[in-house]
Amino acid sequence: MNQTILSISNLSYQYGKKSVLKNVDLSIPKGSIYGLVGENGAGKSTLLKVISHALPVDSNLFDLSYFQSEQQFFAKTSFLIEDAPFFSSMSGFDNLTYFLNLKHMEIDDYCMKWIEDFEMKDAMKKKVSAYSTGMRQRLSLLLSFCSKPELMILDEPLNGLDPSGIVFLRKQLLKLNQEEHTTILISSHILSELSMIVDEVGFLHHGVMLEQTSIHDLRKKCSTYTKLLTRDNQKEDVVKLLQDEFGVKNMNLSYENCIDVYEDFDTLELQRRLSKQDIYLLECNKVENSLEDYFLTLIKEEK
Repeated sequence: MNQTILSISNLSYQYGKKSVLKNVDLSIPKGSIYGLVGENGAGKSTLLKVISHALPVDSNLFDLSYFQSEQQFFAKTSFLIEDAPFFSSMSGFDNLTYFLNLKHMEIDDYCMKWIEDFEMKDAMKKKVSAYSTGMRQRLSLLLSFCSKPELMILDEPLNGLDPSGIVFLRKQLLKLNQEEHTTILISSHILSELSMIVDEVGFLHHGVMLEQTSIHDLRKKCSTYTKLLTRDNQKEDVVKLLQDEFGVKNMNLSYENCIDVYEDFDTLELQRRLSKQDIYLLECNKVENSLEDYFLTLIKEEK
């Protein structure tokens, strides 16, 4: 069983009278990349701010036993929830030195390796005032990487990145996770991008954690299926034929006159045999259930 690096139980939070988080449970396995997915306004940033203690909450709701103490948790966790307050008049190198010193750290060979990987060697000599928005974001990420965290928490780091920037970030996060065994909690509303790197996913909607699952199990749920649409009063006959003559067991029958089949079978042969009973399908199509479709289905069920 995987060790848990951070868990939260029954967490709620309000801004005034507005409830933003509602009885949220969160469990992050050590060594994993955990994707926190939700629409804008779902409560993702609030949850991460609560974890960072930027917002006050009852600490008894947190299980930090892996770190042995709250002090160790903050010493070994890197947060990138808002833009780092870099000094514009100082160089990237001097800014990095300053903020690492606050953690009683310095720029060493490990950090220089990440500077090379981030392709920041020349930019580090320039004043931050000359940096583009993307370059400032890259410096913020570099600071997090150089802090040698056991747990890294990133809030919407994909925002504002162009396609090449997203690919770059994806590559570096995977490298940090695989080579340094760093656990990463990353939030985003772009499920398709997160799905390429995460091991675990949590779906947050209107402050409610709808589901937590592994990406492996999620992909199984989103596999291709065959959608059959029957005429009135013929659904039971089609189901019986599928079970008795095609051995189909994995079906969803929850929609009226609709049968979703999650197994391979000969659709042409099915229709041929049905026609002998004077039964004709209104629809028989292969459907690719995307990750986004699954999330939208969860939202509809929650409503």
